Amino acid sequence: MTSKIRENVITLINDMINPGLASHGGYVELNDIKPCEDSWEITLDFLGGCHGCPSSLSHTLSSIEFLLREELDAPTLRVKSSAALY
Repeated sequence: MTSKIRENVITLINDMINPGLASHGGYVELNDIKPCEDSWEITLDFLGGCHGCPSSLSHTLSSIEFLLREELDAPTLRVKSSAALY
């Protein structure tokens, strides 16, 4: 199941998320995905213009989480930035 969700997340990143971030010179990559209670916890790397941008840890991250929850029909899915881990 993890490989299928991983494929779906990567497709959404490439088709829906990164095109929007490209206008700011940035993009995200999937760092990790793991089961978390009844859903998934997704860790993203913010790169390019998004790396270090304060918005990437607030509005952008919450917008990505909302989009992934909707597209994957996973209302309790959690998304975090790898930058927040350091």
